[in-house]
Amino acid sequence: MTTRIYNRAKTDTVLSLLTEVGPMTMAELVPLTDRSANGVRDSIRRLRDGGSVYIQAYLPQDTKGRRQPVYSAGNLPDAVEGSSTNRERNVKYRAKNLARIRAKNTIRRGAVPNMWMGLRA
Repeated sequence: MTTRIYNRAKTDTVLSLLTEVGPMTMAELVPLTDRSANGVRDSIRRLRDGGSVYIQAYLPQDTKGRRQPVYSAGNLPDAVEGSSTNRERNVKYRAKNLARIRAKNTIRRGAVPNMWMGLRA
């Protein structure tokens, strides 16, 4: 079995960028280091395991998928991702789409939907 030799200089490059430039996401680090995304991800994993890098915050999410972490140099606790639970998401959805939900339920029960249902004075 061969052992992968890991290049400390590549990891030190990521750490020096985070120290000198400031907090950055993975997408911002990749072009600055001239490495692949997997290479930068591997360096960040090593630095996080060593306690040199932490997740400062998460970028706001505007589409589906995971939120992007913002990495920073230092030894602080990681930020909490703050993902909402299914119950919280359902409450927001029901509040936003109450008229549509009532109309669907009325149709399911077999009654004719009233076009004025859901409108309030």
